[in-house]
Amino acid sequence: MRSLQLPIVILLAVGCGSGPKYKVDDVSLAPIPIAEKQAIFAAQNEISVARSERQKADADVAATEKEIISAESEHEQAKLETKKAQLGADEQKKLGDATKLTQAARELEVAEAGQHAASVKIDWLSKRKKWQREQGEAADAHATLAESKVELEKARLASSKGIKPNPDFKLENFADDFASKAKAWSAAKRQVEDRQTEVDRLGDSWRQLVAQHTQMRAPAPAATPAATK
Repeated sequence: MRSLQLPIVILLAVGCGSGPKYKVDDVSLAPIPIAEKQAIFAAQNEISVARSERQKADADVAATEKEIISAESEHEQAKLETKKAQLGADEQKKLGDATKLTQAARELEVAEAGQHAASVKIDWLSKRKKWQREQGEAADAHATLAESKVELEKARLASSKGIKPNPDFKLENFADDFASKAKAWSAAKRQVEDRQTEVDRLGDSWRQLVAQHTQMRAPAPAATPAATK
């Protein structure tokens, strides 16, 4: 028959960065009823939420990378159109036809507007990709915070049951570690929010440029014949 053992709380100091600084061995909490562990389970569920946030951020980055490849192709095509329009304008200057020169200058203006819009799109998508990567980093900080919360809840439960196998054990250590992780997550979220403002601004600028370019490319309305009396 297996001999009884006293519950043991193991404090593990891990390296700086990832994971909780202090941990409670699950074995030490085994004798405690499940009903008293609901706070622990809630914190564990938060870890799953944070990991889902990371997966979404990774998927968003992958999708944006594909968009950037497409946008770069669009930009190259726009550059070719600008070059073609520039050659046409230069040719009309040599020929000296004022009407055709005006038309060529207009075509060049439209082409340059399209190239500018394509360039801004790449800039916007690049910033969006960076923002999405920062979302992933914030998700990691969220997961680390949730992991620390799990250990804090375990420590609270152990402390409430009088489990203190080590003279150095202090519930405050777990609380301090959790507070530190909470601060890191808050900072990561602020960074994401600040980046989103920049991304939204660039996205709005790009959409405005596209609208302007589309309007410039539209054929001029036909003149209305004068009414006869």
